[in-house]
Amino acid sequence: MYVDFVPRLAQTREMNDYPTLHTMVKDGPPYEVRHLLIRVDGPSGTVLTRLVSGVRSDIGTGKQYEVEQKANALMEEWGGEGFRGLRDQELAIEDLKSTVTLAMLMGYTVIYDPFSVAVPLARWPGRSGGYQYALKGMTIIASGHGPSAEFVIGDR
Repeated sequence: MYVDFVPRLAQTREMNDYPTLHTMVKDGPPYEVRHLLIRVDGPSGTVLTRLVSGVRSDIGTGKQYEVEQKANALMEEWGGEGFRGLRDQELAIEDLKSTVTLAMLMGYTVIYDPFSVAVPLARWPGRSGGYQYALKGMTIIASGHGPSAEFVIGDR
């Protein structure tokens, strides 16, 4: 039933309304994920945000070109620390808090849990039983000891 939401959600916002997301991982040990988001804030400029372990830091503002240059330099620096970009179809696996924080920074506010209706993303408890999570497009994927599940997310 919740799958019916997908076509309507996809039409609610234009793609350029969402931040540009860059994700890098370090295979470890320990495994680590870092994200950079580039968000155009209209006339006030462009904002560069770093997200590591669910902790957000706005690290730069300016013209879009300048912020993209800063993001590229930072990703190059992270590459020197052993981080790499995601491979084709690879997911960045994180804990619930980190994944929910990323989804909210991307502009999503609700999750469509198959056992309820729209749940505010900030209050979603996730699945019990040691699951790890990944953001993939307009879904959050939960994988762990039990069966994996995909949850549709949206902005309404």
